[in-house]
Amino acid sequence: MFDAECKDVTKSLPDGASSIVVPKDTEAWQVFTAVSFEGNTATLSPGTKYECPTDMHLNDPVKSFRKAP
Repeated sequence: MFDAECKDVTKSLPDGASSIVVPKDTEAWQVFTAVSFEGNTATLSPGTKYECPTDMHLNDPVKSFRKAP
């Protein structure tokens, strides 16, 4: 659904993203529990399926994301 950075996932997913698949042929992604790259953060690895926020080591759904620095 998304393939570039997104400052506000809630425009498409009002509650945020609870599951994420990072394709193996991409880079690592940094995800955040608040819009505009705020809140708690985690780095997601390529080739991994995250089925819930706890799989991402987060307590809340993802509200924004970008490629990891």
